[in-house]
Amino acid sequence: PEQLLTANEEDVFIGFSTKRYSKATVEIARALKKRRVKILGIVDNIMSPLTPLADLQFTVRRDVSSFIESEVVPMSLINALVTAIALRHY
Repeated sequence: PEQLLTANEEDVFIGFSTKRYSKATVEIARALKKRRVKILGIVDNIMSPLTPLADLQFTVRRDVSSFIESEVVPMSLINALVTAIALRHY
């Protein structure tokens, strides 16, 4: 997107990198890192390809006792981040 073209050191990129790791997420993070954008990684494993690029990283579990991969933990983290940002700015 065109917003990425004007990103700079005042911006933060939040990248999700979980099983089946998207190459696009890593490529975008790599390009933005060159522009000094801060990278926040939300990953499922410290071996994620996003890990070396992240300035700050949250590792979330998705392997709950279920036959499907749950998004409850990552969504709870996102909810907490959005709430914290909103409380800080309002």
